[in-house]
Formats: sequence, structure tokens, C-alpha cells
Amino acid sequence: MGVKNDQVRNFVLAFLVLLSGILSYNLWTAGRNVAEEEEAPSDQIARSNVALTTHSMSDTFRPTSVALHGIDNQYSTLLGNTYPLRRWLREEFEHRNLNQIENIETVNDEDYLNVLQSERWLEFIYTEEQPIGMIEQKFDELSREAANEFFDRMLINMDDRSTVYLYHTATETLYTVSMLEEEDMDIEPFLNKENIDYVGAFTQVLEDNIVYLSNESLEVPTKSYVINQLSDSNYIESFFPDTSLVDRRSNSEVTRYIDLTKEVTFDKKANTLSYLRQISETSELETTTRFTRSFEQVNRFENWSDTFKFSDYDREEQIVYFQREIDGYPVFSSGGNETISEVGVVDSGVTHLKLPLRFIDTPITIKGAPTEELMSGAKLIAQLDAATTAATFAQIDDITIGYSWDESEEESQVIYFNPDWFVSVEGTWMTVDEFLELQGEVTYGL
Repeated sequence: MGVKNDQVRNFVLAFLVLLSGILSYNLWTAGRNVAEEEEAPSDQIARSNVALTTHSMSDTFRPTSVALHGIDNQYSTLLGNTYPLRRWLREEFEHRNLNQIENIETVNDEDYLNVLQSERWLEFIYTEEQPIGMIEQKFDELSREAANEFFDRMLINMDDRSTVYLYHTATETLYTVSMLEEEDMDIEPFLNKENIDYVGAFTQVLEDNIVYLSNESLEVPTKSYVINQLSDSNYIESFFPDTSLVDRRSNSEVTRYIDLTKEVTFDKKANTLSYLRQISETSELETTTRFTRSFEQVNRFENWSDTFKFSDYDREEQIVYFQREIDGYPVFSSGGNETISEVGVVDSGVTHLKLPLRFIDTPITIKGAPTEELMSGAKLIAQLDAATTAATFAQIDDITIGYSWDESEEESQVIYFNPDWFVSVEGTWMTVDEFLELQGEVTYGL
């Protein structure tokens, strides 16, 4: 009996020693593992949302304009803004399933426009090229290569809605996409002119772009808002897990927060936040993934109460840009500081972020608020053509109606938004008046 008790006791002691060793090892490595987790790069720099509102990715990457071709006897093209139907557009795209890309061909802009004039078409126009993988309809089959190809137009034949066509104006590439069996694209809400204020339009071909401009003058309401801004501390906690390790440097113009790998700068004059992080990156990131992650980052910080849209992509620097909107119109400000967000994302995390800090809070409602009558697109083109040389006109790559961000001289918390025509010249947006003034300076050598 004694021998058996000794054996049991020795076995239990051995087991306890082994268990103690395992626990000691786990405790010894726990600190290392926590430190490694803290230092591990993450594609989400914000631990919690700073934004007080949530935006939809579908709204952000939606087509901003819609054109009806061949539906009206008076005008061959009717142009409208998708903003009034953005919620329907979101729901429709989420519940309609595409099948696969059936065909890819090269179609130049002249042939593309001939197709639009041949039958009745609905055309969705996107502000900027984006990957096919960003379409919210879920493809039944979509190759990795196809998902990262770009497009900026979507075509649906009003009399045959079983096929969707995607077109990329810069490369003149047309993708034919089939719907799933017994599925058709529901476009009826866009054909109802009570839903969207369509205007007669004509086609203007620019460098690597096709735009539709109004035949007649347009009345666009002016807007005014009280603006707001969060304190720096609201943002800092999202960038630095341990603020005790952060070095703060400040002067009259900027405040900088710096640790070993990151820097956050608040520019008091430009009202912007800039974030930079050093990341050694060797792996490639899928374009669609970059766009999705970029939106997620902006959505964590953007307090703009209206929509914002994807507006540009710098392929060389791999920076994605987003622009604020009011009622579906883009908002422009000096240098884009008040209206443009920039995001740089690699596979292991965010490397660059620039955000406007001030945002619209409360609309100022004025009874009988004035509207601005903007000249017709036809008159605009005639004016530009008369004031520029052919070479200068060829530098214009886009034309749109938008709102300018105008500071109130009487009240610092009030911003006026005035509608105007804007042109993009080699990627830089300016009002038409600014563009014409620039031409005068060049002409007279001022």
C-alpha cells in the first residue's frame, strides 16, 4: 500500500511540476505576444469611429449622373442627377445579380456614341474610373483580373434588360455582362421623369472623356450652413494607442504629434489633418481592396452630413480621393482642403491620410432663398471656344456644375455654397471665370 501511495504521490508531483513549467512559459511569452500584436501593422488605424454619422459605400461609388438616349422626340439625350434615387439605386444594385463577363472588345468613342444613337439606352455616368469589382451587384463569376479592370460607364438597353455593358472611355474598352437566368435590371424608376429633373443635353467629347451638357440655362439653389469642428483629442486617440509615448510640437500654424513610426499634423490654417506612417511594404494590394479599405478609413472620420463620392485615383502614388457633395453636386474649395479626403493604403496598413476637419452641421433656412441661374452648357462651350486656343481647350478633361465653398465675412461659423460651372484642366478643378482669367493673364503676359 505504501509503495502504491508513493507512486501516486510522485506522479501527481511530476504532473504539477510539468503544469507549472507550462504556465510559467505562457506567462513569460505573454508580454512578448502582446507587444508583437501592438506593433503588428493593421489596415485599420482607427480603434473607434470619430465620425458621428455613417456613410454608404454604395452612395460613395455610385454613378453620379444618368442619361436617357432615344426616349424623347425633342432631345436625343436627357441628363439627370442620380442623387434623388441613390437609396433605390443602392437597394437595386445589392439585390440584382450579374452572371459573368461574356465579351471584351475595343470600341472607340465615335462608335460608342453611334451605339447610343441607334436604340433606346439608359447610361449611368461615373465621376471617375473605378474597378469593376466595386460594383455592388455580386457577379456569379468574376475573375481576379476582370475585377481590377476599370470602367466609368454602365449601359442598359431599355428594350433588352438582360445584358449590362460596362465601358472605359480612356482605354475604349467595352465589357458585355450577362444577367443571371430569368433576371432583368429594373430601371423603371429612372425612366419616370417625376423622380428626376431631366434636362435636354448634348454631347461634348473631351480628351479621354465624354460629357453631356445642358442645352438650356439651369436654376440651382444657393446653400448656407453653420459649420462645426471636433477637437484634436477626438482624433489623437484613434491614431496612438499610448499617448504617453507621443511627442507634441506646436506653433501658431500647425500642431504635430509624433511617435517612432507615425506623425499626425493638424494644420490650423488649412483646417486639415494629415497622417503619415512608415511601413515597409513589398506585397501587392488588389485595386478593389484598396478602394474598399480607403472608403472604410474615410468613413471612420468623415462627419459631413451629406454624401461624399469617390472622385479620383492616382495610379502612380496609389492614392484614392473622395469629394464632399451637397444634393448630389460636388463641392470645391481652395486646394481641396475643405472638401477632399486622401487615402494611401498598402496591404499591411494605411500609409497616408489627409482629411478636412470642418464639416457642415446645421442648414440655415432662409425663406425664399435665392437660386443662381447658370448659363447653358451650349453657351459655356461657345464661351470657352472663343476665349481659348484649340491646344488650350484640349487641356480641359472634364466639365461639371458644383458648389464653391465660400467663407462668410461676417460670421466665422457660416459657410455659403454658391453654384457655378467648373472645369478640370489637367486634373485641377477651377471655376470657368478663374479659367478665363488665367487665359487673359497668359495672353497679356501678366
